[in-house]
Amino acid sequence: MSFLNFLYYGYDKKTREECIDLIRSTNKTHSQILNLWFAVLMLTLTFFAHREMFFVDKNNEGLYIAYFCASMGYWLLQNMFSSWSKKNAFFMAYLNMAIIFSYSVFAAIYQPYMAATTMLVMLVLLSVSYIDTMFTMIPFLTLSTGLFIFFSWTVKPLNIWYQDVYNILIFLTLSIVLHYSFQRSRMSQFVTYLENVRIQRDLEVRSSFDTLTSLLNRGKFFSIAAEVLRSPHDEFMAFCIMDLDFFKEINDILGHQMGDKALQIAGESLLAELGVDHSEKWSFQERAVRDRLTLTGRLGGDEFIALIRGKRDREDVEESMNKILERLNKANFGKLQGIRASIGIVEVLPDDHDIDKLYNLADGVLYASKKSGKNQVTFANRQE
Repeated sequence: MSFLNFLYYGYDKKTREECIDLIRSTNKTHSQILNLWFAVLMLTLTFFAHREMFFVDKNNEGLYIAYFCASMGYWLLQNMFSSWSKKNAFFMAYLNMAIIFSYSVFAAIYQPYMAATTMLVMLVLLSVSYIDTMFTMIPFLTLSTGLFIFFSWTVKPLNIWYQDVYNILIFLTLSIVLHYSFQRSRMSQFVTYLENVRIQRDLEVRSSFDTLTSLLNRGKFFSIAAEVLRSPHDEFMAFCIMDLDFFKEINDILGHQMGDKALQIAGESLLAELGVDHSEKWSFQERAVRDRLTLTGRLGGDEFIALIRGKRDREDVEESMNKILERLNKANFGKLQGIRASIGIVEVLPDDHDIDKLYNLADGVLYASKKSGKNQVTFANRQE
């Protein structure tokens, strides 16, 4: 294992960057848990000190109150500035550790004739709770240990100070070993989780999109469109079917490879002119419903389908579809000199909730478009 791999718990820097959101989320969760525990501890010690119970020194009551206030301030910072604290999760983690370590030092100082125990426990607890890099954690743990040794030396007899030094060095070594072991295991879990997510996303894309055109396949298109129509919809929408004219001749005369190219050009034209974003295909269904995105799909063969959203009116839709038709007509690729297509469009009314009904209406308009000369856009007149 290289030194750099050691710094990133057996992985490289790139892997850490891939896991950074999971690391930040973990640190934020742990800081919330530890801060709550610390606040309860300080509140309990304040009560014991005030009542002089369990040998808790009343003189330390002010110290416990101060640290309880510090934990409450940390809680306010984390919750009132949630987005900032999430973005700066590493700073928040080290701030939490600094508060707890400083308390551990003061706890040792207030008991000058006893070997410290709180610092030892906190050192191990915090080392296994937070994850960053060995490059930052080792200096932080070492610095905290050094400050503890210094303050212990200023207030404790030499024999007790020696015992503190011995104990803290043993626990520092243990903490570093445990930190590496725990966080290496955690990084392994992160990497496995991300790999599973990638596999799931890949499967989602493969099962949802046509490999040739990158459009939604028939099943996924109808699934999303049906979900959109089931919900109340008062926006302007149009349902469209496009069929390539003379596609059989393209395959027979120019070959199936050129036919595939024609289908790809048709798919690219739909995506470009309708402004459909497929950059994150795995999340497209969620975004399409939430953000009112246009849906484009391939029915199979040379037929394409679209649920157009975000347009003002039918004239706006017709203009976009005519641009698609012009783009197809101008397509020149090898022996392929232009692509002809017939397009049928029907407006989606607020009480339209049946996708099959819309499909049949649009299909009828498409047939009319072909019958009246092909290579044209026909918009149905609906009055319902």
